This record gives sequence, structure tokens and C-alpha cells, in this order.
Amino acid sequence: MGFRQERNATGMRRFWPLMGFLMFVALAIVSYFLAPSAIDLARGIVPGFRGNEMPPDLMRLAFAALVFVVLGSLAAIILAVTAPKREIDVIKDSQLLKEREEMLKRRAADRERLRRINRELRSK
Repeated sequence: MGFRQERNATGMRRFWPLMGFLMFVALAIVSYFLAPSAIDLARGIVPGFRGNEMPPDLMRLAFAALVFVVLGSLAAIILAVTAPKREIDVIKDSQLLKEREEMLKRRAADRERLRRINRELRSK
């Protein structure tokens, strides 16, 4: 009645988790290589930032994580806008009324059946 049936993943949809993982790895690699440029950019923009506050490897990893979050957010926004949308099941009022009438008829029929059974049991 109101339950959804499970859909089997068909076509390209079954590969979405794999593509997401590959995108994750690709963004991590790109972020690691863009980190030195981000450090240089931060040196020029942020006053008092010299870039030697932490060991160089740790600084590169920190900026790689920051770049990864920014690129991941951009990718998520782009995917959210361009991903195919599922059709929304629109339930019409007439359909709801019809289902309600059927439910009430079934309930009345059940009640009548139970009354008939009780009468038969009492008369024996």
C-alpha cells in the first residue's frame, strides 16, 4: 500500500560508490600536490604567517587536508546540482480517499464477520 519496493541498481548507478571512492582518492592526491601552493598563498595573504610554525611535512599535510575539504565541498555542491533526481511519488487526494474508503469497507466487513461468528458461537 504505502511501502516502497527496493530498486535494483542498474546501469551506471551501481558504480557510484566506486566512482565516489576514486574521486576521494583523486582529490586527496590533487590536494597533496596543491598544498605547497596553498602555503605560499597563505604566506602572502595572512599577516604573521611565515609557514615555519610546524615541521614542513606536517604543514604540507595540514594544508593538503584544508585543500581537500575545499575541493570536496565544491565537488559535493556540483554533484548535488547535477545528479539525476528520483521521481517523487505524488499522492493525489482522490487516491487517498479511495484507499480510505476501501479500508473502511474492509473494517466494516471484518466487524460484520466477527459479529456473525460470535452469534453462531453463542447460539450453539
